[in-house]
Amino acid sequence: MSYSLRVEPEDHFINWQQDSQSNFLARLVFPKRTRHFSLEVDLVADMTVFNPFDFFLELYADKYPFEYEPWERRELNSYLEALAAGPRLESFLASLDRRPTKTIDFLVSLNQRLQRETRYMIRMEPGVQSPEETLERASGSCRDSG
Repeated sequence: MSYSLRVEPEDHFINWQQDSQSNFLARLVFPKRTRHFSLEVDLVADMTVFNPFDFFLELYADKYPFEYEPWERRELNSYLEALAAGPRLESFLASLDRRPTKTIDFLVSLNQRLQRETRYMIRMEPGVQSPEETLERASGSCRDSG
């Protein structure tokens, strides 16, 4: 909801950037060498609990698998483009139960399995691990599991 950023030494420049996932990045430039560096972030976060199932599905999407309406497929095309799957991902996908079921049940089951089989870790490195890396390491950040 709010934050403050305090940087020492005070003699610095700050440039704000936005990455491709809409995260804001502060790039600091220090014109002189220093022996002391301090970074203090104060923040207030909204931790309101919400119901993740507070949504509706279109009737055609109530059961998995389903097909998007043609106009939706066009709008979602960049999200539906899949990279070639490696052997670990192929094996994982082949092991999924593809029998028709309620879409919500399918997604809950898939997420439960990922949670059981993939350890969550905080990764400071930029970018996203490939599915092969995540499955091989059996760990990743939320962006890797996604």
